[in-house]
Amino acid sequence: MKKTIITHFYNEEYLLPWWLNHYKQIVDHGVLIDYNSTDRSVEIIKEICPDWTIINSRNAEFDAKLCDEEVIDIEKDIEGWKICMNITEFLVGDYSLLNDEPDQGIK
Repeated sequence: MKKTIITHFYNEEYLLPWWLNHYKQIVDHGVLIDYNSTDRSVEIIKEICPDWTIINSRNAEFDAKLCDEEVIDIEKDIEGWKICMNITEFLVGDYSLLNDEPDQGIK
């Protein structure tokens, strides 16, 4: 099952290398939503994860509700396992749990 991570970013060149290197070993693909960054964020993504998708946000400014709605719309078109994390969030633990079993861990 394909594993995809989604995030939104604006001028995250400091943490982005750690975040990308962490997740590229866990997931198969990433979708990164750019809020018109003016630093090297886009270039860093292209260097570290050249096959990941970078899209420009449909929102002119960051708004939590509109951001959530945008992510939900993106998730609808992605097959398999998916998660949305901020650049400051790092998923840690037993990644073998991210397998093909539906409803895993639910008893």
